[in-house]
Amino acid sequence: MHKIGQIRQNFADEEDVGGQKCKPYTVHELVRNQNNYIEPLKLLHDSAKNAILSKLEAESSLLDSIIQLIGAYNEETSKGIVAETFPEGKKQICFMCGAVADMDYKPGKHFLQSGGFTKRTSLDDQYKRYCDACQIEFQLINDIIKVRDFKETDNLIFFYFYFDSIFINVDAFNEQMSKVEINVKGTKTEKLGLNFTLGDFNTPFHIEPMAIRSKQKDNSSKSTRRARAIHTAIKACTNSGCKCVSTSPYTLMRTYDYVFYNEKPTTLEKNIGIDHISNFRGAGLKIEQLDLINQLDGLKGLHSVQQFIPINVVPFVKSKVENFASWVIKNGDYLKKLLGDENLEMKEIAKKGEILFGKHFGNSSYKRVKIFRTALDSLMSSMAQKYSDEEAIRFAAAEVWKDVEREQYSPKKGKDIPTDCLDYIQSIVVYLKKHGLWNVKKISQWGNPLTDLYEFEYILAIKT
Repeated sequence: MHKIGQIRQNFADEEDVGGQKCKPYTVHELVRNQNNYIEPLKLLHDSAKNAILSKLEAESSLLDSIIQLIGAYNEETSKGIVAETFPEGKKQICFMCGAVADMDYKPGKHFLQSGGFTKRTSLDDQYKRYCDACQIEFQLINDIIKVRDFKETDNLIFFYFYFDSIFINVDAFNEQMSKVEINVKGTKTEKLGLNFTLGDFNTPFHIEPMAIRSKQKDNSSKSTRRARAIHTAIKACTNSGCKCVSTSPYTLMRTYDYVFYNEKPTTLEKNIGIDHISNFRGAGLKIEQLDLINQLDGLKGLHSVQQFIPINVVPFVKSKVENFASWVIKNGDYLKKLLGDENLEMKEIAKKGEILFGKHFGNSSYKRVKIFRTALDSLMSSMAQKYSDEEAIRFAAAEVWKDVEREQYSPKKGKDIPTDCLDYIQSIVVYLKKHGLWNVKKISQWGNPLTDLYEFEYILAIKT
């Protein structure tokens, strides 16, 4: 067993693993590369089996069934480590759920090819097979798709709507209640809308497939369109009080303690926060956030923003509106409500800038951000010349002081301008360090978004 012990020790010696986590790492290595360790695993098999059986109250048949289930789940038998076993009567495995099956699978519209790759087939089975339960599910979903008249080239997303509370004693109102409509219009157009009634919930789940079609070939418009479809499903939840799971057909249908749960989210959907939503209040906030982005750019807006955070959203808004200052004066407080309190640090910096430089530059974007840009440029310049942090701060404060002195209209009575400039720069440096932006490359990369965020807060400070 020296070879296996050495694998464990190698993981224990790794800095990010250590002695506490080396065991699961060792097991993962043995499972992943089992063919390289067949001989030591065969030697270990009997002692491991006896150790497990000694912990079980009943004799061995339980362990054999566990091994068979693991073998079926992991696509194939275990290459000689345990005896190869197949279901009685030479029946094969359902490629959808892994149960015993002998019925040949015949694909319908939008579904897997009969000869295509699948994990759930045995090694000697030439064709896919499915069990009775999965055949019923297949026919149900295929019928839904035929009724909707989708194209075979459509990329489909499936929404399973359900209520987690059951109403009783409503027979007298059954007809009226069944006609209650749940209607959600798509963003800007009705192509991604949903329309169904309470009468459609004659089974626990109402399944709504939706086609994600895009004339644009690039991924940005496709991913935004898919996110917009999910946006519509979340609206349906808040409108009707039901819950929703976004998933693929042919799955074990699970319910979750969430209003909305996405079982296969894309990276964008995780970033934008529509992989799961805990409660209806959170769903309402998310709908408002997505509405704002889609109103400004329904084609690629969500892909452009990626995350609903100030440093992403504010520059996006500025790039989409004609008069940024007017938009902020009208909508800035609402946007801050949607963003939460994440941008309070920049708010304090903008207030200090307004006190230091004046608040009468409402019509000049250049003037509003002049000293902030000077601060960033001076910090980058001094850091590039290997100044210490203290020297860089003093150098940038001196450059900002020059800007303030040159401005003839800034009221200076009662001000200690050098001290205020130093405090202003120190606040910026604290912000940059806290957000991992304290180096020349990061400041250069994020300089424009940071400036847009500063301008947003500066305009609100002037308004106040």
